[in-house]
Amino acid sequence: MSSLKMSRIQTTCLHLVPLICVCVLLCGVDSPAFAQETAEKESTEQAPPAETADPAETDDQSSEPEESKDEPEADPGQEDLDEAVVLRIDARSPRELQAVERLLQSAIKKGLSGDNSSFAKKILGSVLLQKSQQMLGAMGQVRTAGQRRQLLDETMRTLDEAVANDPGLVEAYLLVARLNSLPGGDKEETIAATSKAIELLAENPEQRSGAYVLRALAW
Repeated sequence: MSSLKMSRIQTTCLHLVPLICVCVLLCGVDSPAFAQETAEKESTEQAPPAETADPAETDDQSSEPEESKDEPEADPGQEDLDEAVVLRIDARSPRELQAVERLLQSAIKKGLSGDNSSFAKKILGSVLLQKSQQMLGAMGQVRTAGQRRQLLDETMRTLDEAVANDPGLVEAYLLVARLNSLPGGDKEETIAATSKAIELLAENPEQRSGAYVLRALAW
């Protein structure tokens, strides 16, 4: 081979050496995109699959009823009591008082508890007292002695029922004492009624002194 040809081959080889080195370097280094894709693939393969919620369990949890708050049940006679209270505000005539009395007795009979029961009985006591006062007011319209006696007895029964429902009804005890102070009345009843009134009037000296006088007259 001639010296000239040999020189050209050497020159060409020298030119190819840098190019070969660059190729070698490029083959040994991964590109950033390729490295990121490889890392994501490896992390996906290594990570365990996420647990999925059981649809049946989710439905069970969503369908569970909320805890109901404990609410006190209304008394069986509450409705009648409420109606009686409203009617009592304007009740004046015997017919209106009778309607209130009937509702209160119905409420008590159906069932009232605690404060409702005490409240209903107090109202009933006041209604019966007012009813007895109206009966005494009508006494002057009765002509015969027998009718007056019958009306008086009914008034006394009404007053007894009034204090049975409201033992603190002072006016009822005083009225019982006055009625028994009349001719034909029961002195023992007068003494018992005035004694109870005196006990209840401990903080009312003026009315208490009147009860003492009424009891003394019975003695």
